[in-house]
Amino acid sequence: MNIAGLLPKLCAIAIREGLECPKVARIYIYKPPARVRGNWIKIVEEAYIEPNSESIAVGEGTIDMLVFRLTAGYMALAMYRSYGVVSIERAVEIARKKYFGLLVG
Repeated sequence: MNIAGLLPKLCAIAIREGLECPKVARIYIYKPPARVRGNWIKIVEEAYIEPNSESIAVGEGTIDMLVFRLTAGYMALAMYRSYGVVSIERAVEIARKKYFGLLVG
């Protein structure tokens, strides 16, 4: 899977949702059960964001779960960039609606 190729598609989704695109500095993929430590915000199970550095950390998994976690994290970062706050519920809602299209598109 080409994660760098996924970012422009996530940006397009964010724009359609009325959000600004974050400048994702880093994407960390870790091997569960490792834990993410520090000032990270949990978005969904095994998906975290660090808003100040605009970074995403996701746990390894199947391709569908990886795309879902990345989508949820990206949308949360987009909300933070746009409004200075994160609505975890809205980020997860967008991810649930859009991640399958990213898998097959």
